[in-house]
Amino acid sequence: MTITPETVAYWYLRLNGFLTVRQTGAGTRAASASGLLVGVRFPYRVARRDDARFVAMSNEPMPRPVFLLVEAHTGPCALTSPVLRERRGTAMETLLAEIGALGGTHAVRTGASESLRTTGLFSHASALVSLATFGSDFGEDVTSRYPAVPQFVWRDILPRLHAKITESESVAGREPWWDAEGLLLWRRALSLDAPSFTLEVSDRWELAA
Repeated sequence: MTITPETVAYWYLRLNGFLTVRQTGAGTRAASASGLLVGVRFPYRVARRDDARFVAMSNEPMPRPVFLLVEAHTGPCALTSPVLRERRGTAMETLLAEIGALGGTHAVRTGASESLRTTGLFSHASALVSLATFGSDFGEDVTSRYPAVPQFVWRDILPRLHAKITESESVAGREPWWDAEGLLLWRRALSLDAPSFTLEVSDRWELAA
């Protein structure tokens, strides 16, 4: 069965405390058009082995929700969403309004839209909103244009995903109530060691049923 980068990123975020909406289907119209995964993580989550970057984002310099707007690729990390290329910024403003990332006035969302499109990050007392990208390696364009944007490389995060799944299995003791793709990830993680799981996913993007 083919597994998509978006699916792996989705479950990595879910298992690290993000409430995550896929870019299609149940997502808002703006989120669907953006081609982005949208996730929110609250600052008082208690869990083991969470990615330290997420913990820091949720708590520094103050506890607050973190909203991530995420792209996932089989190739190097990249930021190619239409909402970043749109000059007026109205698409990003609409996306922020639909997901409820920021309160306040229209001017706050306008400032957030501009900041996200130029730096990839918007920091506010009520929330941190950031772009993020998953890929096979660090993207040169992302590093140069958006140095503050977190980049998640498959060879680094897939062993962590493997650990998260095996840890959750030992706690739950039974199959989780996941969708079909997530359940396939879960089963393969339990049947393979971390290096084999990483190789099977990131080299072939195929998982044996």
